[in-house]
Amino acid sequence: MAVKARGPDFAIFKEFDQKYKEDARKFRRNVYGADDWVGHRSGKRYLKSVSTLVTSSNIRGQIVPLTIVGLISTVVVLINELTELSLIMSMTPFTVTASSLSLLLVFRTNASYDRWWEARKIWGALLNRSRDFVRQGLTWFDEKDMELKEQHTRYMIAFAVALKAHLRPSEEDMRAELAPILKEQELELALSKAHVPNHLLRMMSAIVAKSEISNFYKARMDDNITAFEDDLGKCERIFKTPIPLAYTRMTSRFLLIWLSFVPMALYPSTGWASVPATLFIAVLFLAIEEVGVSIEEPFSIISCEGICGSVKDNCTAMFETHLDDAKIVASGSRVRKMEVVPAATAPSMAQEEPAVVVADPEPEPLATPVVEKIPVLVASPTPNPAASEDPWWKLE
Repeated sequence: MAVKARGPDFAIFKEFDQKYKEDARKFRRNVYGADDWVGHRSGKRYLKSVSTLVTSSNIRGQIVPLTIVGLISTVVVLINELTELSLIMSMTPFTVTASSLSLLLVFRTNASYDRWWEARKIWGALLNRSRDFVRQGLTWFDEKDMELKEQHTRYMIAFAVALKAHLRPSEEDMRAELAPILKEQELELALSKAHVPNHLLRMMSAIVAKSEISNFYKARMDDNITAFEDDLGKCERIFKTPIPLAYTRMTSRFLLIWLSFVPMALYPSTGWASVPATLFIAVLFLAIEEVGVSIEEPFSIISCEGICGSVKDNCTAMFETHLDDAKIVASGSRVRKMEVVPAATAPSMAQEEPAVVVADPEPEPLATPVVEKIPVLVASPTPNPAASEDPWWKLE
């Protein structure tokens, strides 16, 4: 049984987190095409990125910590301006600790990116395997067993969609996602199981076992099902295991405390300008830390629905066209037989004009050394005993 540490419940954060963080994640599920890459490389990206700075969900999601840092900066300036107290620090501690803070942020972001990229590779492999699995079934199953082929294709699509819903339990409804794919009896049976994707994999194995194909083909198809099982386990490992919480909390604590003391070091040289200067520094560091946190759980920002759409389109297209494809293969395999007629038994061919045959030029004879002549038996190319009484061979 998992035990979770409970801290103070800051209710004020929930509204900001839901509005500017959680609700905005669905807009980060980008799938690029050729035109998107052209715009991505364009020099206009700098102006576009700066113009959307205020509306960026990454920046707006930092309203609460930025407000805290801004209030602390304002209090420091007011105390220094209006009272005899002097809240001033040397810049040396920040110069020394800035490199450590940077390493923390870089490691945090890189570790999160590795998780995101691994998740994307898992879903890419699932798409490739789904095409291969459906292709095997449509090719190897009995041509007359269309119902089994259709069920085979349907369950492959259902598994991809169920895995997506399984990894987004707070966002998607499993019943609503699977209802357009599975039949009513199949849907109710799947939803009655504790682990829907795992049940679908077992049904896919049962479909393969029921088919009348050789054990060799069944083993090949079972390899793909095993790969799907591995993909399911890898996704659950990433989803259920965050980066060690001690590291995440240490980074957050270090960063917020570091930013809280920055205005004391900036005030002697900047005065009131230390407030916007501190906010500018806070935006940079907090945004970097937020990128690492936001991609740590990758399945809500990866376009899983786009990949599921590709699985559905590809598998459905293969099922709908596999019969026509088989006809093309069958017609292409018919080769007209040619009857070989020996020259001696085809008198009609002698009356036709002989075909002109262009022979390849004979290579120049190689220079042979002067040696003693040895009798060689040479066969005449066109033996004709009636033309001469001599035998058709001679000695040279």
